[in-house]
Amino acid sequence: MRPLDRLSEYLGAVEKRLRLLAVTRGVAVIAGLALILTVVAVLIANHFSFSNPSVIGARVFLFLGIALAIGAALIVPVIRLNRKHAAREAELRFPQFEERLLTFTERSESHPGDPFLELLASDTLNVAAQAEPHSVAKNSLVFGFSTAAGVSALVLIWLTSAYWFFSTFGVHR
Repeated sequence: MRPLDRLSEYLGAVEKRLRLLAVTRGVAVIAGLALILTVVAVLIANHFSFSNPSVIGARVFLFLGIALAIGAALIVPVIRLNRKHAAREAELRFPQFEERLLTFTERSESHPGDPFLELLASDTLNVAAQAEPHSVAKNSLVFGFSTAAGVSALVLIWLTSAYWFFSTFGVHR
């Protein structure tokens, strides 16, 4: 396989890992915010004895908050993530690239037939051998964000099922 293809494959793997990190981070933010906003909305509605306007206001507050979180924490970061962004992130984490990845990405977009790209790709692959894609977006971060999202979702499910149980079986405080 040519160095150009191998380096493009490497950048694709880095971009894929960064996309996974962005998605898990976004889902964790959304789930955590949904939990926090739910608790706040219930506390406010409880203060007003769950009157009709307070429940409607709490629902609108919750809906808008989650919609904003989806846009800001998930959609925007995933849309911004491209090959150039992946090259920048890899170079931030591994300064030994010395801007070779960014140069390669920019030159391959603007001048795909440039013979300089083969030399640059070959030289950059030597550095890429020590900078694995999973080192750019660490598994521990992905696992941590996934765990935070899962715990938040489980607490929300628990709150919902506890409400259902108590309202169904007529258990009140």
